[in-house]
Amino acid sequence: MPPSKRPHVVEDDDDIDDALRTEYQNSQIASSRKRPRVYDQSDEDEDEAADPGHDDLANPNHLDKIDENDDDDDDNSFENELRERVNTPPRTQYEIMRDADWQHLQHEELDDRVATQKVLSRPVRTGTNSAADNGIIESVTCVHFMCHERLHVELGPLINFVVGENGSGKSAVLTAITLCLGAKASSTNRGGSLKSFVKEGKDQSIIQVKLKNRGDGAYQHEIYGDSIIVERHFNKTGTSGFKLKSGSSGRIISSKRQAIDEIVEYFCLQVDNPLNVLSQDNARQFLNSASPALKYKYFVQGVQLESLDHDYKLIEEILESTEAKLKSYDGNLERLKHEAEEAHRLAKIVRENDQLRAKMQLLRTQLIWAQVVRAENDAAEAQANVDRQRTIVAKQETRLHATRTAIDEIMNKQLEFKEMLGQATNEYTCLEQEASGVEQAYQDIKNDVLQLHQEERIARERFQDAKAEIATLAVKVKAEEERLDAASGDARAKKQQELDQAKKTLEDNRQKNDELRSLMPGLQQQLEEASTAVRNIQKPIRDKQIQISDVEAEISQLRRSDNNYLDALPPNMAKLLDLIKQERGWTSPPIGPIGRLMALKKPKWSTIIEKFLGATPQGFIVKTKKDMDILQRLQQMVNVRNSPIIKISMPTLDLEGKEPPAQFDTILRVLDIDEPIVRDALIINHSIEQTLLIPRRAEAESVMFQSKPQNAAACICFHDHPGKRGSGLMLTTRGSNLSTSPIDRFNGGSRMRADTEAQIAHRQAHCRDLRNDLQELNGQLSIARQTQSQCQNEIEKNKARLEQIKNDDRHLRDHITDVEAELDAFEGGDNRLRALKEALAEAEQREHHNGTQFGELSVRKREENAKLQTIKGEVREQREKLDLARNRINEIKASISRYEDSLRLAQSDKVAAEENFHVAQELLEELLERLKEEQNQVISIEASAQQTCPGRVAIDPGDTYESLSVKYRTLLEQVQTLQQRLGGSAEEICEREAQALDAWNKAKASIAELEAMQTLMRTSLTDRIERWRYFQRHLSARTRVNFQYLLTERGFRGKMVIDHRAKVLALQVEPDEHRRNAKGRATNTLSGGEKSFSSVCMLLSIWEAMGSSIRCLDEFDVFMDNINRAISTNMLITAARRSVSRQYILITPNAIEGRAELDKDVKIIRLTDPRQRQITDMI
Repeated sequence: MPPSKRPHVVEDDDDIDDALRTEYQNSQIASSRKRPRVYDQSDEDEDEAADPGHDDLANPNHLDKIDENDDDDDDNSFENELRERVNTPPRTQYEIMRDADWQHLQHEELDDRVATQKVLSRPVRTGTNSAADNGIIESVTCVHFMCHERLHVELGPLINFVVGENGSGKSAVLTAITLCLGAKASSTNRGGSLKSFVKEGKDQSIIQVKLKNRGDGAYQHEIYGDSIIVERHFNKTGTSGFKLKSGSSGRIISSKRQAIDEIVEYFCLQVDNPLNVLSQDNARQFLNSASPALKYKYFVQGVQLESLDHDYKLIEEILESTEAKLKSYDGNLERLKHEAEEAHRLAKIVRENDQLRAKMQLLRTQLIWAQVVRAENDAAEAQANVDRQRTIVAKQETRLHATRTAIDEIMNKQLEFKEMLGQATNEYTCLEQEASGVEQAYQDIKNDVLQLHQEERIARERFQDAKAEIATLAVKVKAEEERLDAASGDARAKKQQELDQAKKTLEDNRQKNDELRSLMPGLQQQLEEASTAVRNIQKPIRDKQIQISDVEAEISQLRRSDNNYLDALPPNMAKLLDLIKQERGWTSPPIGPIGRLMALKKPKWSTIIEKFLGATPQGFIVKTKKDMDILQRLQQMVNVRNSPIIKISMPTLDLEGKEPPAQFDTILRVLDIDEPIVRDALIINHSIEQTLLIPRRAEAESVMFQSKPQNAAACICFHDHPGKRGSGLMLTTRGSNLSTSPIDRFNGGSRMRADTEAQIAHRQAHCRDLRNDLQELNGQLSIARQTQSQCQNEIEKNKARLEQIKNDDRHLRDHITDVEAELDAFEGGDNRLRALKEALAEAEQREHHNGTQFGELSVRKREENAKLQTIKGEVREQREKLDLARNRINEIKASISRYEDSLRLAQSDKVAAEENFHVAQELLEELLERLKEEQNQVISIEASAQQTCPGRVAIDPGDTYESLSVKYRTLLEQVQTLQQRLGGSAEEICEREAQALDAWNKAKASIAELEAMQTLMRTSLTDRIERWRYFQRHLSARTRVNFQYLLTERGFRGKMVIDHRAKVLALQVEPDEHRRNAKGRATNTLSGGEKSFSSVCMLLSIWEAMGSSIRCLDEFDVFMDNINRAISTNMLITAARRSVSRQYILITPNAIEGRAELDKDVKIIRLTDPRQRQITDMI
């Protein structure tokens, strides 16, 4: 199921004041009672004088006003078009219902006043604009796209100006965004198909958009990470495809178009919205040459009114179709009622003929039990044959024990080395993780050292240049002062003393600055240590969250597998079981899957025992080599893997005196096993009768290592580490050697029969423990973060003190400059000394700044070099440890391989002994199988007889199965004659009655449910259309008012005419603000700059009503002069800052710096012509 849309933040407008709300309610009441009045020119003139910005074009009488006051031919053509559209009636019933006679648009003046109050009450700017956590574009990359070999653009999170010459790739960036996020090639106006976008001479093109994906509203953050990479590739043949990648790992998540659409819909990017992504051609058409009808179309598409209208129209069509279907169902319901009544009549006739059927039923019962008597006689004869053969087989029972002892010894050795391998592997994994961390730290420090070397070299060169310049200027200042001292008096001496005092204070401030700067490395070190502590706690938190997710997944899987146990077994197991049933060549059918023949009494041990038994619960047991070969062949046919086959043909094992004391639980004692042969297989392969189960580790170690019970081979306990909940430990002893090896928890579905509810309850308790651990870790994280915050605050305070000293220095330097100017005045305005001193002061400031920077870099370089040498030794040491651990693992694996070869040889010897025993046992098995078949036949026939005719009936001594059959057939002919007359048997007629009644009742219920749903959907549609009208009304008013206030940025006056009935949108603008009584002119009478400025105002007013997180505009200022361009650019920046967390991508071929209010939220991206880049590369 596709994810739901993320929640978008809605900017709430201020409430309407009480007086305005009262006026609105009175106007609604009065509008339903007042009569239409004849239009009066004097009234109109008064209204216009009182409110020049008032727009009454929604009233058809306004057309008369246009005729009387505007002689412009273009305006007359617009009015003619408006009349034609107004007089066009709605085309469908849906449009009549939707528009509701345009009553919601009858109070346009009041709507504009409400919108005006909201705009005026809006704060200018309450704070710094903040970037969105998700749903914005971080970068765009194009390879072999259009005329670009490779184009990469990093976008800012808020306002982006992409500037450059023609052919530099500005429009290519916007085209790449549109195509990569799923739009069609034709929508870009750049090409009719994707292959036209491939660079000339290249076969394939790749475009890539990187989306930000952080915060609470991130899209599937656990899969994609902090960013989502959307990649689209296409070639000259016309084929194309998508790839969705994780921004952190680069892993491909999906290649389906549907996944792209879901992400675009989730983030509400609206790349197909013509006003959200305005390409170069669309921008020029919309901003300069669009007709009123086309402007209106852009408006309703941009604010999503058209999309909502299409959706509601589709719902209306569905409702009408459903109503038509409901009318057609009436005839079907009547037919079903007639069929039910006819079926009931026939069933009533059948129920009246019970005597004949009762006699027939008695004969049928006697026939069934006569078959049981015959099967019992055959089973008694088979039992006598088995008894005679059993005495012959008993002499061969003792020949298999020697091979069994040898196999047990080899398996014990093999188990010991496997435990060693597990320990060695865990040690290697830990070492490998440590080595990886050390290697990464070494590389990071190495990169830092290289960067510091470069920065230190640059700082040293700047410092030396500043010192040389100071020496030169000092000589010049001294010479000039000596020349001027001869002509100065006491006043000059006082000023000189004042100048010296100011310089001394400046030097003191410099020393304080050095002291504060010396404290910064220590504070930074404390902050780094606190941050490291936070990171060290975050990893266990993530691990704990993963464990919680795993346990919850196990609970879900247990709930699902309760209905189908095959889900926990290897794939295609159901097919294998069907083939086993169909196979007829078995000596004895296989027993299995083994896990379904045993039940767990204590669910708390489920995950550990499942892991300990390995693949055995999903295996089978056979008794002969022939059956083993057949089963292997069937497994290969259906591709069932990891399902072992265990061959056992020996008698049941005697465990007398071979188990630990009764007070200890063993795996065997917590299992309820149905078949003895299954128990023997688990004992032979896993020693379950001698493996103790003790929950607590301390108690288990005490039992195994201090006072080991008799016949105890191993002990399993729960892991005592909080991070290993659900896992276990195996404790074993081999002479004086003590061994402890881990047993990971089993993460699959339960393969054994068990109380599912109990297992779920056990895992839920485990999940609660994990959550408690997570809560404790979160508390530690909170403390660590508090320490981190304190360190950060201390650094900020220190920076604030440094900034204060910097400000004091700036004031002192200004004072020094003033005093020096006064000293210069003593000599009749000689400015040479002052200029030299100013140059000297600037040089000293540069020398101090560069010297401080050089010193700090030198200290940092020495510290980083020391760290580099230290960690380099750690890297070498970690590599040596890894080599030793790897060699030890290889040695253990070689030993395991040798014991596996020995085990195969011992098992071959055992198979040979079994084959020798098979000659004597085969006849007994055949007789036992025959006896079993006869007994099963008796049980089956008797069970079938009990199910069909409960209770055994008496059979007359002279009656046999054959004589009873003759009587039954005679009676059956009579019953069939009755059935032919009625058209079926009694059961069939009664069944038809039940079916007919059920069909009738279901049809009635279905029609009632459809009618209720139809009513509910009709009510919902009415409510949604009412809200659509509300959106249409207030979005129009807000857009009109915003347009008027945006025009005032240049002192223009005007208004926007939005006529929803005529489906036109027109602008009337008066550039001369001194013509107070002049009516606004149509846009086609304005100059190019005025027209573009007015269109930008219209675009910004519409953008206020749009909710997408990104907004793109290409070459918005191409027809503007410098004044209109500067004002329009500042208006765009102001509107962008007002739209919090929205990303703007604005493309212009012109420069930005001198005409925009730039800040840190504005990013200017300069692109160069690819041909120029090639020339630069060649040079």
